[in-house]
Amino acid sequence: MKRAIKIEDKDNVATSIENIFNNELVNIFDKNNELVKTVKADEIILTGNKISLENIKKDYDIIKYGHIIGKAICDITEGDLVGVHNIDSIYSPISETVRESVIHEYEKRVENE
Repeated sequence: MKRAIKIEDKDNVATSIENIFNNELVNIFDKNNELVKTVKADEIILTGNKISLENIKKDYDIIKYGHIIGKAICDITEGDLVGVHNIDSIYSPISETVRESVIHEYEKRVENE
């Protein structure tokens, strides 16, 4: 089973600590290395990327490390990859051109895994 970590109880995303493939079960551990949840990945999530821990509605906050890091730009399902393709960061807004470029580069990385 694959692993991801969430830091704070209110986090609605966790960070993958290994490559996760479609339909794999992912154990979510807290900062004390205790298992807090298991989710099924809906897609490939490479190491260091975020996985949704719950269904998140469009315009809802994305919370990581106990802090709001962005807003959902569409509905996100539990187990989805969370990134520039489905959130707007509060730290560095990006243009659609940059968003598309980042998505394209991620897709190329996925193909090489």
